[in-house]
Amino acid sequence: MQKNLDLIFNASLLGVVLLIAFWSTYARARLNPGERAQPANSGFYYRTPGSNGTWFGPEVNSLTLCVGVHNPYNNRGRFDIVETIENATVSRSSIRGALRWYRGQRWYFSTDETPWGTNFSYITLHDDLGWDEISVGGGTTGYPWSGVERHWRDGNIIRAQASVIGWRRYARGAERWVCPMYYKIGGWEGETVEVDCKTLRTWFPPDWNVLKQKDGDFGPPVERKPGVLSRKGKKTQQWYDCIKIN
Repeated sequence: MQKNLDLIFNASLLGVVLLIAFWSTYARARLNPGERAQPANSGFYYRTPGSNGTWFGPEVNSLTLCVGVHNPYNNRGRFDIVETIENATVSRSSIRGALRWYRGQRWYFSTDETPWGTNFSYITLHDDLGWDEISVGGGTTGYPWSGVERHWRDGNIIRAQASVIGWRRYARGAERWVCPMYYKIGGWEGETVEVDCKTLRTWFPPDWNVLKQKDGDFGPPVERKPGVLSRKGKKTQQWYDCIKIN
C-alpha cells in the first residue's frame, strides 16, 4: 500500500515539475499561439516586455529604424534595425464567422551581433479574427489590412514604400462582410516617404495617397457580381471585392 502511495506521489511530483517547466518556458516566450520566429530564439525578443527590457515589434513603422530613439516597437532604439518588410493577406477563415489574417515580417539588423546571432528575424503571424475584432469606421489605423509595406534606412533618413488596403466590417441585414475601407499607396514612383531621425520630421511625396471612406474615396458596397459585394475606389477606378464571413 505504501509503495503504491509512493508511486502516486512521485508521479504527481513529476507532473508538477513538468507543468512548472512548461509554464516557465511559455512565460519566457513573446510569441502568441500561431506565431513563429526564425531563428526561434529571436521570438524571445519579439514585442514587449522582450528579454532584459529589450524588444522589437510587433508593429512596423519608420521610427522603429531610428537608432537610439525610443519607440514602442524598439525599446529606446536598442536594436539597430536597418530594414523591415511586411506582407499581409486576408481571406475567409475555415472558422465560420471569422476572417483569416496572415502577416509575414522580415526584420533586418545592421550586424549579426544580436542576442540570437543573426542579422535577421522572420516572424509569421496567423490570426482568425472574429466579428468584434475587426475594426469599424473610416480611419487608417486598425485591423486588418493587406498588402506590402517596406521601411529602410538611408543615412539619417528612413524611407518607406507601401501598397496597403485596410479592411473594415460591413453588415447587410444578417450577412456579415469585410470590405475595403481605405488604401495607402506611395513611394513607388521615384520618391519615398522620408523620416529624419535627427529632427523626426516626416515628408510625404506627391504620389503618397491615404484615402479614407469618410472622404468619399470609395463608393458604397454594391452587388456587382451575383452574391459578391464590391466597392470601387474613385481615384484608382478599380473594383475591390468584399469577403463574406458568415
